[in-house]
Amino acid sequence: TKACLNANPEYVEFIPAYVKELSVNQVQGVIQPFASDVYSNLTVEYRGKGYALGNRAEDEQGSLGLTESKVAHAVVKVLGIVTLFELTGDVALVIGLPYLSLEQFESEREQLIEALEFQTKVWNFRKETKEISVQEVFVIPEGFCSLYWAQQSDAKAPPFEKTSVAIIDIGHRTTDMLSVNRFNLAVGSTLSIPFAMSEFYRRVGERIGFGNHESSCLIQAVTALEGDRFFRPKGRRKGIDLDEVLPSLRSTFAEEVCDRVIEWLPERTRIVCVVGGGGKYFWQELKELFLEAGLKPYLIEPCRKATALGQWLYGSNQLIKQHR
Repeated sequence: TKACLNANPEYVEFIPAYVKELSVNQVQGVIQPFASDVYSNLTVEYRGKGYALGNRAEDEQGSLGLTESKVAHAVVKVLGIVTLFELTGDVALVIGLPYLSLEQFESEREQLIEALEFQTKVWNFRKETKEISVQEVFVIPEGFCSLYWAQQSDAKAPPFEKTSVAIIDIGHRTTDMLSVNRFNLAVGSTLSIPFAMSEFYRRVGERIGFGNHESSCLIQAVTALEGDRFFRPKGRRKGIDLDEVLPSLRSTFAEEVCDRVIEWLPERTRIVCVVGGGGKYFWQELKELFLEAGLKPYLIEPCRKATALGQWLYGSNQLIKQHR
């Protein structure tokens, strides 16, 4: 989960997406000895239940929720992020959702707005009461707002306001493929598919005989720099140099991503904007494949932060328009 309060890439926060429901006693019992480290011990008490998020949730065998809707635990995640940012009073939220279908997106969008907008939320963090009043909730397809960021931050970015482009946002759970014509989202052509980094981690785990592909240690090893991709599964005496297995897996996976993009890509579109953590990870392979297909690939950077930064810009612009 990525979040920010301004358009400075240095201040985008990353919170592991693990969530684990606990009893209130369990939550209150983990305050010490890590009281100063919010990131490793982020917990929320909300409506009589306790929740651990991020690293603490992983320690408690929490799930990344890969088989769940992103709406599940959305309120708790928002409260956790608000806690990290130490926000109080009135707030506006911009939330991204995968676009698996029009029906799915509209349904989940309505659920989020109903759960958050025009509501006062009260919760406890380390026995201290917190409160916010949610004034606005904007829900948009994942990846779309990365164009706002690219337009502002890169003078060499394609002329998004004059042409048709495709956004390929390769995230953890889904690859989101968006068709944008002169900054207008072509809703009918937008598609999210459950083929992204989580599937790649699953394949890596399968290759090395490790079943927990949600392990943060495995994910960190896979995404580390070449030469530092060492992983020792729990209980094994001998570790694994992932540099010996990743190249072939990366090549095959990138080709499969490219095939899916080509199959979906509208005929009028040649500019393909790649973003997301997976976009950065597979950029070299995808760049070559897209060039071979006669396309014009463009990497939106910083890839893992661009969508969050763009969402902040989008929300700010919407609020300015409303108050003119």
